[in-house]
Amino acid sequence: LEARSSVRRLDLDDALWAASNEAVVRGFWEAVGPEYQPPLSSETTAIVIARAEGNVLHAAMLYDALRNLPVAERRADRVPRGLKALIGEIWDKAASHAAVREGLGLLCAAREALSLEVLAEVAGWSYDEKERFAREARQLLLEEPAAWAGGEAYRPRHDWVRELIAERL
Repeated sequence: LEARSSVRRLDLDDALWAASNEAVVRGFWEAVGPEYQPPLSSETTAIVIARAEGNVLHAAMLYDALRNLPVAERRADRVPRGLKALIGEIWDKAASHAAVREGLGLLCAAREALSLEVLAEVAGWSYDEKERFAREARQLLLEEPAAWAGGEAYRPRHDWVRELIAERL
């Protein structure tokens, strides 16, 4: 595209956008922090904003992770600094199960969203393995309509997540 037209590439991780990225992360946490019961404290909110390092994907993934934790485990000192550390922590927890490693490997290789039924068939999973994959890998996945079969399909949440999974595998 760059060679054929006057397309301008924007690197949102560039220092030029740092203030804007941090403002988005701050706005996100100020909007969703009060949704937790009890709401996140201002101290915890400040820490999660800082540890996101201006990365909106970090904020969104951490929101999902904290939402599923008991209140006592929603501690700011346990929040990983930066997206790579957060994805790594989620991976370490999920990848302790063979079915999760297999399913994520298949999704990285497929390069398109696959349904749980297709994953289970290709991997030869039992019902329990399929359910474990769906439960344990959920934070690393994006759910979308299956383009060729209807129903729901899954793919890595972002190309960055795909790269980290492939690296870990």
